[in-house]
Amino acid sequence: MTAVDETIADAVRVVPGVGEPSLVFSHQPHASSAVSGEVEVADSTVFVEVLRTIRLVLGGLLGGDADRVVLYCIGRLPDGSTVTPDELGLSQRPTGREVAQLLLDR
Repeated sequence: MTAVDETIADAVRVVPGVGEPSLVFSHQPHASSAVSGEVEVADSTVFVEVLRTIRLVLGGLLGGDADRVVLYCIGRLPDGSTVTPDELGLSQRPTGREVAQLLLDR
């Protein structure tokens, strides 16, 4: 686990209603970087907070480059079903820019 992975996981872990996150940041110097994985969440509103938190952390670490990071993340609900970004009004694989525009301004 890299320092970026740990920073993201530590921030997500303290969101109320989150279980253990399993997230990995992949840096691609000549393409879009990505955060991928899943997070145990109590419900879809908690998953919204997880996506906001990931974007805020990336903004602090990467500045404007956080807008280009693609989030390949799902939320795992207590009953084993999943919640995905597209169920929240985002694209299936939202970029940091999309998350910032749609979720940080709420």
